[in-house]
Amino acid sequence: MIEIAFETFFKSKVPLLEGGNVRVVNHKGREIQAQKIDLSKHQRTPLIKKLLEFFHTLNAKFENSNGEKIWKIEDLIDSGHIFNGSSEHFFNLNIADKDFAKYKKTVGDIDVSVPVDKKQELFEFLQKLKGHQVTQHVSFVGIKQTNLAKGHQLNTLVCIDSILNIQIDFEFLEYREHSPSKFAKFSHSSSWEDIKQGFKGVLHKYLLQSLAGSSDLKTSEQVALFTKAATIQKPKLVKTFPPRGLSLKKFSVDRGLRTDAFKRLKDEQGNLISHEGKPVYKETDTEESMYITEPELIAREIFGSKFSSEDISKFNSFVGLIDLCIKYFTPTDRLNVIKDFQRRLFGVGAQGFERNNPSLDYEVKKAGFQKVKRNFKITSFPDLPQTYEDLMSLSEDGSTHPILLQVKTYYENYRMTGDIED
Repeated sequence: MIEIAFETFFKSKVPLLEGGNVRVVNHKGREIQAQKIDLSKHQRTPLIKKLLEFFHTLNAKFENSNGEKIWKIEDLIDSGHIFNGSSEHFFNLNIADKDFAKYKKTVGDIDVSVPVDKKQELFEFLQKLKGHQVTQHVSFVGIKQTNLAKGHQLNTLVCIDSILNIQIDFEFLEYREHSPSKFAKFSHSSSWEDIKQGFKGVLHKYLLQSLAGSSDLKTSEQVALFTKAATIQKPKLVKTFPPRGLSLKKFSVDRGLRTDAFKRLKDEQGNLISHEGKPVYKETDTEESMYITEPELIAREIFGSKFSSEDISKFNSFVGLIDLCIKYFTPTDRLNVIKDFQRRLFGVGAQGFERNNPSLDYEVKKAGFQKVKRNFKITSFPDLPQTYEDLMSLSEDGSTHPILLQVKTYYENYRMTGDIED
């Protein structure tokens, strides 16, 4: 699904390897592009059976090679519990093929969770599997990564019946008692309700980050923010104070919610320090922070003590989060949320969802932005143009809203990569 960790991807210019974007060099040295699964051309149920056979066979081969299975509870494969995002719904045969295709006509990739302690072993195992026929219907093309580095997943490619190249992302997550942990499932989920309404699961995580980072904001008039290297003896303010304000809360899809992203600076006696009459804060290293991983506790931290346990189901979806904001947040809070949400979608360094397809990227992001704006009843933000072509034809003579020009600029600089041979 998403290759770059959420806490860092806004600093990166690498496009997300999401939805059939991956390219892999096969055993013959040829670069192969993943294909999206077009359900008007490929029957879902037969394809599911071929893929399930692949995962079961992979599990058995891994056990033969390493002495234990990847997934010790094999029933989790058939139940779909090991799959993340929309893949969990794709493998859910309780959803009829026609109903699934009604709301999701194409499938970009298959996201499958793997115990994080299997990372090195699986990487080495899959390297050796490159170019091999795994089952009668599925061959393993290869892995995108040449080394593990600090990545949280392996982007791989399999070929079905020599005609369909499918991206499979092995996501290394926390397992408890041989099953994905509650937070692992939550942080890599995609709500069926969102899918039915046409929203991608990644929008839920973007909005969740905006909610966490937009509460209890502190301005540069209220607090002083020191650089990490600054000391009491050598005070130094950051060059640029966070434009949206300083928030102590940050949500990471990999770690959870931390409430101490910035901390008050103290002297050796433990006294709180001030600078020019303002309390001093410094950014906390991620390794020093404590993370909340229980979804209901995360919700309570974001929405406050009045959050009702009856609303927890809404916390799992993009459309549900919007409803919760309306219920628990003030109009000012909601305005801060949409400002941050807009930045994450279209700001400098924001990630693209679709390789070499800015038009489709705009369509996906516009749907999410307009839903938030409409439901929040925000009138100070303009509506986005109906089509990508309308956006790119906007005038720059001063008559166009600055936010629309920012969105246009984002797509003028949308990163494109070279084409490959068919």
